[in-house]
Amino acid sequence: MVIKRNLAMALSASLLVFACLAMVPSRHSRSVAAGSTAPVDVDVAAVVSTTVTDYQDYSGRTEAIDRVEIRPLASGTIVGVHFADGALVKRGELLFTIDPRPFVAEVDRASAELAAACDPPRRPPMSPCN
Repeated sequence: MVIKRNLAMALSASLLVFACLAMVPSRHSRSVAAGSTAPVDVDVAAVVSTTVTDYQDYSGRTEAIDRVEIRPLASGTIVGVHFADGALVKRGELLFTIDPRPFVAEVDRASAELAAACDPPRRPPMSPCN
């Protein structure tokens, strides 16, 4: 125990001596300071106090995480839109109404052709009415 205590005291004393020697200026530092040149010119500016708004503008492009492509099953003129831009819609909800007149006319034409083909005096041998 005594040896450890003496060793610790000797080590502490040597560290204290080294610390004191490190604080004493050397001859070399004094000679460099004595031979220095004139002060260097520097630019200065007056301090101006203003309010600064902290923001930054960036140019960029945003894109939605989820995208949906809407394609009609039949072509035609849109006569009704049943949602507002940016509104949430559910699956199966009516979004657009297409003008039904061309489709109704085509059904009427096909019905007339069928009725004419089924007319007994003009019925061909391979008629769809058989």
